Formats: sequence, structure tokens, C-alpha cells
Amino acid sequence: MTQTPAGRDVVAEARRTVRQADRVLAAAARHRCQEKAVLRVGFEATGSTGGR
Repeated sequence: MTQTPAGRDVVAEARRTVRQADRVLAAAARHRCQEKAVLRVGFEATGSTGGR
């Protein structure tokens, strides 16, 4: 099967897009492995309701 010039251009752009998407996923994975977070939640009770 012979591709048209338009078909070749579209396939070339699609391949570049897929390669770029792979790079984005790889970058996200690198950062995901590095991030460790701790969430600390504090609560301070005064014991006073002010009678209201």
C-alpha cells in the first residue's frame, strides 16, 4: 500500500506525539518515585465555648 504525502505527514506527526507522550509519562514517573510526603494535622481545643 502506498501512502499519500498527507498520510506520511500525519503518521510522522502522530509518531512524534506518541514519543512526546512517552517522555511526559517518564518524567512524571521519575518525580513520583522521589516524592514522599507527610501530612500532619493538629487540633487545638481551648475548652471554652463562651456560653454561646
